Amino acid sequence: MGFNTIWYILFLPLVVGVYYLINHKYRWPLLLLASYFFYGFYEPTFLLLMFSITLIAYFAGYILYNKKSKTILTLGVILVLSHLLFFKYFEWFYQVINDLLGLFTNSNPKFSWSFGYIILPIGISFYTFQGISYIVDVYNKRIKRETHLGYFALYISFFPQLVAGPIESPGFLIPQLKNKVTLRWANFSEGSKLILLGFFKKIVIADNLVIFVNNVFNKIDSPTTGGFEIYLALLAFIYFLYNDFSAYCDIAMGSARYFGIELSQNFFKPFSSINVREIWTRWHATLSRWIKLYIFNPMGGVVRNNTLRTLFNVLFVFIIIGLWHGASYNFFFFGLLAGVYMIIDYATKNIRLKFFKRINFTKNKIIPRFIFKLTTVTSFLTLGIFFRASDFNESLTIIKKVTTFYGDFNPSFELIAIVGVTILVTESINYFSKDGKFHPFSSIKNNYIRILFYVLMIVTILVFSINESASFYYFRF
Repeated sequence: MGFNTIWYILFLPLVVGVYYLINHKYRWPLLLLASYFFYGFYEPTFLLLMFSITLIAYFAGYILYNKKSKTILTLGVILVLSHLLFFKYFEWFYQVINDLLGLFTNSNPKFSWSFGYIILPIGISFYTFQGISYIVDVYNKRIKRETHLGYFALYISFFPQLVAGPIESPGFLIPQLKNKVTLRWANFSEGSKLILLGFFKKIVIADNLVIFVNNVFNKIDSPTTGGFEIYLALLAFIYFLYNDFSAYCDIAMGSARYFGIELSQNFFKPFSSINVREIWTRWHATLSRWIKLYIFNPMGGVVRNNTLRTLFNVLFVFIIIGLWHGASYNFFFFGLLAGVYMIIDYATKNIRLKFFKRINFTKNKIIPRFIFKLTTVTSFLTLGIFFRASDFNESLTIIKKVTTFYGDFNPSFELIAIVGVTILVTESINYFSKDGKFHPFSSIKNNYIRILFYVLMIVTILVFSINESASFYYFRF
């Protein structure tokens, strides 16, 4: 069930209403049933996969809490991860093997296998990671094991953040699910403002921006599609991606807030970042935090007096981040390039700091800060090539055209206006948002002006909602 559907608009108030009408001890079964109904709305068979991951993680935690065993830890993680590997990566592994065989033979050998029956379950990348984090946290004694199977199942399946995150740790979410929540106006006020913001980003900005982006990329091979037009489309794409995904997170946080639960913030004004290290703490922050805690640190993280090992660790985890988004060569190179950027940033950090200090070019000044931000966004833009292209060949086509756009520079006022207005509106929302968190316009102290902004948002959403809203982009991951 998508957030941006009439079904969810009917579903959420019904669940919230019943939640506050019944006794606290019956609330977890209500939320669990609601979550399973939400997830199985379009494809009930996906629930079997969730049941399997839930039971494996729960019983692995039960065993590990009583006996700290690396064998059980490894087995539990592998069994949970195997669900994701099979449904998301098995077909791509098959393709890679065939491609490698083709490099060493004159013919192109192909294994005979049909993948038509494999369907990627929605949200599997997210709740698989939550299952793994529980097993590892119990093993490392960060948390006690959860004795109540119902609450643990709710942690895995809690519907506001089930399909596309944010990725929550068990120590943060499970205690909140157990809290006895009373009816409070603050929860409904904050929750409604977040949901309103999410619908504005999704319906008004993202759904309209993606039309322009798709129109350009659908004719990428046409001689009439110039490099500058593609450059604008790439810029529009990363702003579409931000608005679309952060819209989902806003609605998720707002929905959870109705139940007195605070989910983790996933975006912190990412385009204000002044280097590539910073942008990954601001963009999809819960994924970056998960990767650091459960992969990077166990690998050794930043290894003192061993620069090569550190750089390898950085490159490896970014390849994992790339492949987490999708099983294809495109996402492999997306992660590889992101890792290379991080390595360059890490390796040249001290040299850059000394140089900029010598010429008095510091980040506290307006012009240097603008240049740093522009450089960071440009690097992120190049990653968008692999993220948006349908395959690796299309990525090469985009790179070739973008790098030679000066030869067919034919700016269109309409295209520039679309991208310009999008950036202006998006950054205005971020500017008015308090520290990049919660609802916008909280810094406006005049009640009438603040209410006027919210009324204008509602009217704009209603105007644009006459068109069918597209599904959220991150549903595919």
